Amino acid sequence: MNSARHDSRIDRLISQWESLREQGRQVSVAELCASCPELREEAARQVQALQSIDVLLNQVREQPACQPLAEGAEANRPVQPPGSLGRYRLQELVGEGGFGQVWRGYDPELDRPVAVKIPRPGRFGSAHRANRFLAEARKAARLSHPAIVPVYDVGRDGPWYYIVFEWIDGQPLSKRLAAGPLPPEEAAAIVAQVAEALHHAHLRDLVHRDVKPGNILLDREGKVYLSDFGIAAFEDELVAAEDSVTGTPQYMAPEQAAGESLRVTARTDIYSLGVVLYELLTGRPPYRAESPSDLRRQVLKAEPRPPRTINDRIPAALERICLKAMAKDPAQRYATAADMAAELRRCAQPPRRKLLLAVGILLAAVAAVGIWMAGQRMQTPKPVEPLSLHAKLLVAKPEMAHGWLDVNDSAALPVRNGDAVRIEVSLNRPAYVYLLWIDSAGQLRPVYPWRPGDWDQREAEAPVSELSLPEMANAGWPLEGPPGLETLLVLAAEKRIPHDMDLRSVLSGLTLPQPDQQLALAVFSGKDSPLQFVFPGHRGPNFQGIVVQQRNRLMDYHRQLYQRLPQHFAVQQAISFVKFQSPGNPSGEKP
Repeated sequence: MNSARHDSRIDRLISQWESLREQGRQVSVAELCASCPELREEAARQVQALQSIDVLLNQVREQPACQPLAEGAEANRPVQPPGSLGRYRLQELVGEGGFGQVWRGYDPELDRPVAVKIPRPGRFGSAHRANRFLAEARKAARLSHPAIVPVYDVGRDGPWYYIVFEWIDGQPLSKRLAAGPLPPEEAAAIVAQVAEALHHAHLRDLVHRDVKPGNILLDREGKVYLSDFGIAAFEDELVAAEDSVTGTPQYMAPEQAAGESLRVTARTDIYSLGVVLYELLTGRPPYRAESPSDLRRQVLKAEPRPPRTINDRIPAALERICLKAMAKDPAQRYATAADMAAELRRCAQPPRRKLLLAVGILLAAVAAVGIWMAGQRMQTPKPVEPLSLHAKLLVAKPEMAHGWLDVNDSAALPVRNGDAVRIEVSLNRPAYVYLLWIDSAGQLRPVYPWRPGDWDQREAEAPVSELSLPEMANAGWPLEGPPGLETLLVLAAEKRIPHDMDLRSVLSGLTLPQPDQQLALAVFSGKDSPLQFVFPGHRGPNFQGIVVQQRNRLMDYHRQLYQRLPQHFAVQQAISFVKFQSPGNPSGEKP
């Protein structure tokens, strides 16, 4: 296991590499890691995977979005892949499903075994779907966690796309489960590791959507790995065109069973992980049915049988964690997978026995004498995980009946007057959150903890780990006013802001860019991360399709925001979007 894989500096290095590449500057991995050579191997893995994916993305983008990838050739494509794809030799078929196959392979260039996942030829059908698949793979390649199987490479060989992963020498958890339920402490420890891996991905806007024992691997040393990130999400999307119910039936959350793909969030993964925990504890799934429709009905309506009624040796605390994760209402589940992992870690400790307790008391006494003899010393505080957050700006359109769309998805664009918006924020730990809105006229308006729009009505602040506004479920604020650029500022701090800090004066006189009113666009940024552009057919740090002058104006505007904001805020994020006037008159000009 690469010890650098969970080093937080990796994210900053790769973001720096992408930012330099956007500026037209090529930098080698050796230069990138000059001050931290211990991270070179992991940085090289991510850079290689990202470069491979970008090559394929550029190839796909050259084709019309709806054009078949190989028109007329579908019937002639082979069922089995050739003996090798790219430089990788295929040695043994180890898994097969509706989406494709998984092979044990060999990389002769680096002399190592690899896992090669091969979607079935023609599974994409069009350049648009291939583009979405590669975009998901790109996000998966950026994941760097000891419990996530890393992506090594992505390629295309004739009609065959393939993704190369690290080969885990072990077995899926489903095979271990076939022997019967696990001891409660072991089940809690395994699920805690998976929860921590999911939290890492959720903070990077990636939802797995197919958490199940078959996608959890155990190596020969008992280490836990979560596989198929990015792949399961796209598979879920493809199957949706054929069936309103997506995901693996026994592990899908109620929102998946109802076919409400727009409600699929990080809490959907938490539900599926709760089902995994249930099965590990009891040796059986929570729902059994003769038909898919009956199973779907149970997932939607029936409450699971409490695990302790099946096995009374299961600790009550572990049963509570399991049932909370499996709540029908997503709002009643854990706010984050990290919260679930923390509670599971406490349950993973084996029961204390008298002998261990006696030894513990003796060691404590010895330690106390040693401290007394050495004198009082300052204890080094335990490092605190850096504060991080994930913000979503959701849009509901009057003409669409299927709920809220994230502006991070180009399907939400263009945003127009009359659309409603709501805000969701989740943090890795409680902190003080402040939300501000800059409208198209350049007016700064308070959103939270003030009463929305009223600077004089500021509620008593308290740390939060999750925020959803408006507070009423499925409510939103309607957009109005002149067309132009609107911006949501999301700020988080360890301490509440001083009452004499006047954010209105800090952000007064901003120069708002005037974006092209023919381009449906959203822009995401953080204080220390590059801009991410979203417009129809594109999402990422690159800006094909945006004229350089307009791109520079948007970059200068976001840079101006962060230069003005006080250092008091540990996390600073901005979401901007172009607001159109109306469907019939997108430019806002009078007819």
